[in-house]
Amino acid sequence: MELIQEKKILPNEMLAYFERYCKRQDFKTRAHQVKSKLELFPIIKEYYSFVHDDLMKARASGYIWYPYDLPIFNYATPIEIELWEMLRANGLPFVMEYPVLNYFIDFADPYMKVGIEADGKEWHNKEKDKIRDAELKKIGWKIFRIEGCKLMRNIPDGYSDEEIGSEWDEMEYEVRESYASFSDFKRQKMDDNLDYSNKFAGAIIEDIARTFYNKKINCYG
Repeated sequence: MELIQEKKILPNEMLAYFERYCKRQDFKTRAHQVKSKLELFPIIKEYYSFVHDDLMKARASGYIWYPYDLPIFNYATPIEIELWEMLRANGLPFVMEYPVLNYFIDFADPYMKVGIEADGKEWHNKEKDKIRDAELKKIGWKIFRIEGCKLMRNIPDGYSDEEIGSEWDEMEYEVRESYASFSDFKRQKMDDNLDYSNKFAGAIIEDIARTFYNKKINCYG
């Protein structure tokens, strides 16, 4: 009874905001209970359907939608992580795994209908991708594809994730605290030891920024 009385006191706009906020929190709770990306997909689809109008209003007002309501990033592949960090670092308004038709676009701006696919071998088939891109093009989407081999760094033989992890585990606590996280440590190790092969990816991102957002960026500093 107290909750009902409290709702009557709140202005309609505040009440609507509160209810939508609670619903978004519910999506978060459900999403954190799943154990795989496949289990997460139905929640992702329901979530974007629910926030669609708010997302589009935000974009129309020049704002970037907060992309971390759901733990989608937790299931990202190394290729997707590299690309996502590039997009975020340059302030481009993309969200992850946006549902369109019967598909999920790796990175999308539904307001501009621009999508980017990170093509790793595990998830993509060239023939199916052609059909998919044609269907999306019919409803106004522009899809850019970046192959994993043109995005990921060249890792020298014998320098594996396990070896980097072992080095992290054996590191003195005081030294470890100088890094924000294991990912930060790993990135630094890679920067120190690897050659980049993702100039191609950066050129595509720079072209997207210039063409669709009238924004000049430099992905390589």
